[in-house]
Amino acid sequence: MTEPRQVVFVLSLPRSGSTMLGHFLGALAGVECTGEVPAPLQKGRPVRCRYCDDRPCPIWGSVLSSEFVKRCYHSSERNNGSKALRLPARIWGQFRKDYEPPAAMFHRLFDADDSLHTIVDTSKNHNWINWNCSSNLFDTKYIFLTRDLRGVAGSIVRTSATPMRKLARDLTKSVTRWQRFTARLPQHKVLQLRYEDLAGQPESAGRKLCQFLGVTYSNRMLEFYRYPSHVIGGNIGPLVQSKIATDRKYDSASLYSMASQREYYEEERPQIAMDERWKHELQIDSLRQFDQIAGECNKSLGYAKTDI
Repeated sequence: MTEPRQVVFVLSLPRSGSTMLGHFLGALAGVECTGEVPAPLQKGRPVRCRYCDDRPCPIWGSVLSSEFVKRCYHSSERNNGSKALRLPARIWGQFRKDYEPPAAMFHRLFDADDSLHTIVDTSKNHNWINWNCSSNLFDTKYIFLTRDLRGVAGSIVRTSATPMRKLARDLTKSVTRWQRFTARLPQHKVLQLRYEDLAGQPESAGRKLCQFLGVTYSNRMLEFYRYPSHVIGGNIGPLVQSKIATDRKYDSASLYSMASQREYYEEERPQIAMDERWKHELQIDSLRQFDQIAGECNKSLGYAKTDI
């Protein structure tokens, strides 16, 4: 099978399993997951590989500098997802000496490694995706990863004091935006995948993904945590699993904001497993509020309303 040169954008809500999906695909030979590239830049953190930490990174260390990644990010933000703003964004960025053309980062990664044929980006940032997918030097595909919104809500309220009604409205708005975005794309370039299928039937999901991407399936995907993914941003759960499985040292205190998060990932052996803690953590009143606002949206994704 001829392997294509392509960039795959994972479209999803936070806490939907996009980082696990990125690591899952990144276990394949010739595939690299960059993670959520804009995430550290949005929060003013330094750019570095979260797997390698301060050690030289075989992927990012020889290719990218922090300043280069910042220029790529700033260029996408000035564009603001609009084709009409691309020329003004380029002129202003060049004037400030803070400009990189669309997909410059991905081009550098491809050029630095001849064996690399697929890059998986899990950024979830509309501006970043719109800017980078405008390149015609490689193919672009999209995986619309969905999860039962009650699971998303349960994961968020575990670490946030956001009221359920507001959270349900925000999730509905975000899902609608992604649905409209994918509706405008060529449908042969979009694959909708459920988190529950990925976590519950990983081999079947893996074969489906590989067929969609035109790459060769490997059982390495089922033990993705044994193969490092040099991500820049994203959920630290799969990263911690990888570090545990490969005996890589890490500072858990710097990765987790809550002891419960640390205990969940450190006490579970590395594996692909579905997180359904929301089923016993969310109270009936919270579920009722959620269904009143986001129940129909959740149903449009294929999930039934709560049986209360």
